[in-house]
Amino acid sequence: MPGAARLNDIGSGHDCFPETPIIEGSSDVIINGQPAARQGDAVLLHGCPCPNAPHGVHSRKIAEGSSTVIINGKPAARIGDGINCGGVIVSGSGNVIIGDTPHRSPVQDCAKQAALTRAPLLALTPMLAVEPVFAKSCLRGAGCTDAGKEEEPQGNIGEMSFYVAEPVEQANPSQEKSVEVKQYAQAAKKKNTSSAVSPPQSFAGKNEPLLKTPLGAINKPQIPPMEPWYKTVFDLLVGKADAAMLPPPQPVVMAGTATQAGATAAAGGAVAQANQDAAKSLTHQMKRLSGPSIWQGQLQMAQSFLLMGALIQDLLKGEKADLLTPEKLLEVAKKQGTVPSRVRYQWVEDEETGSLKAVGYHTSMESGRDQVRVRLLKHDFPNNRYEFWEEGATGPTILWTPDNPGMELPTDTAHGEQPVIPSAVPGFEIPEMDDVSILATPMPDEKDFRDYILVFPENAFPPIYVYLSKNPLDPIWTRRKKITEVRNAYKHWEKHGHEFPELKNAKQYVDAAHDFMNKPPDGTLTKTRDNGDELFYHPETNIFASKSKDNAPRTMFKPTDKMDYWNDQ
Repeated sequence: MPGAARLNDIGSGHDCFPETPIIEGSSDVIINGQPAARQGDAVLLHGCPCPNAPHGVHSRKIAEGSSTVIINGKPAARIGDGINCGGVIVSGSGNVIIGDTPHRSPVQDCAKQAALTRAPLLALTPMLAVEPVFAKSCLRGAGCTDAGKEEEPQGNIGEMSFYVAEPVEQANPSQEKSVEVKQYAQAAKKKNTSSAVSPPQSFAGKNEPLLKTPLGAINKPQIPPMEPWYKTVFDLLVGKADAAMLPPPQPVVMAGTATQAGATAAAGGAVAQANQDAAKSLTHQMKRLSGPSIWQGQLQMAQSFLLMGALIQDLLKGEKADLLTPEKLLEVAKKQGTVPSRVRYQWVEDEETGSLKAVGYHTSMESGRDQVRVRLLKHDFPNNRYEFWEEGATGPTILWTPDNPGMELPTDTAHGEQPVIPSAVPGFEIPEMDDVSILATPMPDEKDFRDYILVFPENAFPPIYVYLSKNPLDPIWTRRKKITEVRNAYKHWEKHGHEFPELKNAKQYVDAAHDFMNKPPDGTLTKTRDNGDELFYHPETNIFASKSKDNAPRTMFKPTDKMDYWNDQ
């Protein structure tokens, strides 16, 4: 049964409109210190943030409520109740529960039969019907969906997969051949030297065949030559939170391939042009680090997270009768509602290493943290792909193109569902399922969770639970015309890193540049150029740095001419 809704609890967004809080409630019925929310109470209005096609602002009201609990003459509102403009209430009380119908005890029929046969009755203890959940520990027996209270391994919940974002760019024809040769060579070397990585698994759990494609069969994004993707990304992940290394999400339209985008453009229209532009621009491909394969095909993402953990429903442990069915999840997804789960996950920074690690939490009903958002993936029929849009986003967060019948996919290690070999990623510890622990405390705030249950239309594939690393706050570095932010930062580290012997890697160099300009030491001189760039110089340490008006660092180094260099700026 759902928790009661209160003033300031959250109503989910819809389409491109963001979530907003409940702003009206009862004057004399208080739940957990907050006025109780009712059907008809107002939810804060919201507006579409799309820069090119704003959809305006509109008011919101709670449109549904309990049929049996009335507050001030109005049905009591609960988690999962709908809002008139779209979306549902997604947060509420963890210990005040409101149902719809009077409870019918499971022992009622037993008692009736005992009375008819005049059997002796010592006692009848009413038992509450078990509310199914999305996931639970296998240590809880059949008919028990309570949350755990002690630390448990991830193996008690189900198999987990881990993915990382890989930035790639379109390569020109002369580059493409050399890159493919290099990638095939790497794949061959890994095949001979590593036996620890198992073949990818499909949704059905079968081994995925290694398919081949003729050169030029599809126009796919390529990694720039001379700089392996792991050098530009993972060298920047040593020493602090990984998520801080990516720029903030941008309103980018994701496209499957340049060929698809070009074909669509031939039909005309602004959408076609947007897809074509996106196909030519920087994209991010998801790479499986470990665990079973759950995305058979091409997986892309917006620049809004770096790491993703995933649990496919078919691989969850626990009694099936205690778990929510795909049909129920589909029903909730269509309303953009929430469902209970006895475990949730997030990415947190390891205090010892500074890198991100996956952590699970036992989420009891009483904790108020057991509700997970359920979202329906959008099916883009022309491009045969599925899209997941977060609330308020101006573009898809995750975009998955399943394998097309009759179309072969590349087998090089830069694309598709090929696993990343741990030995090929220096300075980065591959997350494994055995490293994940389910904790009882400390329980994070609801706002710290970025997890969803993704459901396919008509349940074409099993539902999937995903949790994503947080959005970064500041851009990592400035971007040049043909060089990404990450690559540009790495080039500056290669050029000036020797001037800062105390910094051990590119990640520390980038962090130091941000710290130096965000919190300049005493005695730092500053200037602002006409274009908005800010310049910094600290004479005592001879450090010069500059950043754009968007707070993105341009450089940091120690000039040979010292103060004369500063005076020339």
